[in-house]
Amino acid sequence: MQSTNHGQTDAVNSASASRLSRRSHRVDSDSTIAVPPNSARANFTARFSEMVLINFEADKRLLKKIVPKGLEPDLYQGSAHISLVAKRIRNLKCCGFPISRDFASVGLQLYVREPHLGSYRYGTFFLKHYVQRSIAAWIMSRLTQSEVLQMPMKLQTSKLPVNRPPDIEYQWKVRDRWNDIRIRGRSRVKDIRPGSKIEFILRHADRYVVNEKGVWRSELTTPEWVIWDVAQAKFDCDVERLFGSQFVKAMSHRPASVFLSRGNEVSLSRPELVEPV
Repeated sequence: MQSTNHGQTDAVNSASASRLSRRSHRVDSDSTIAVPPNSARANFTARFSEMVLINFEADKRLLKKIVPKGLEPDLYQGSAHISLVAKRIRNLKCCGFPISRDFASVGLQLYVREPHLGSYRYGTFFLKHYVQRSIAAWIMSRLTQSEVLQMPMKLQTSKLPVNRPPDIEYQWKVRDRWNDIRIRGRSRVKDIRPGSKIEFILRHADRYVVNEKGVWRSELTTPEWVIWDVAQAKFDCDVERLFGSQFVKAMSHRPASVFLSRGNEVSLSRPELVEPV
């Protein structure tokens, strides 16, 4: 069932990718994608776990209007994409000091590239970002130089061995109504093919934000990602209230792909101003 205000769909993902090693911006082999080493002092560290991405094709003309100055939408085979991202954030630390132990996060991101030294840097730009706890929203807003909002959330996950794909449910409350994502894992994907959808999405290692001073870039550093195929994915989301009416059409369609990860340790560098106002 679909409406102008809610994205609601079932999806099956059969992507063929598995482990991701982020070291540089080039693809070094069939199974690794990378980011530049994070030489800057980490702004925060955390563990991202039970991470779900539901990916949709979107109107690239719309995204060109939204993307901040100095960036441009990065396209996959000529199409622009946005992702509904849900994850569990554990052991959030700022410069080594504990901030928050465990909370859920939901957001909508798009994929961008930044012309840089004759080539490109690849990253994501959050259109909206919500977290479960008020203190986490306050801290993350300051750490990332962007707006992070608090929203009531719940998370349920099956307790299975680490070599088994989890079943995951995220819920978040919009006004008086609970929205949700339900994911049933299937199997670990065996390798990452250059040019695949997962390769495209997960190679975007930089994080871009915008505030009154301009466009900022941070580098996300992580070891290998373990990616799981998805047998079934369902979501019910008040897209208009959470992210804006301009995304209702894209998120009412069947997703282009869905996948999940058990997660990994991550660190995010201090934001660097790359495009002043």
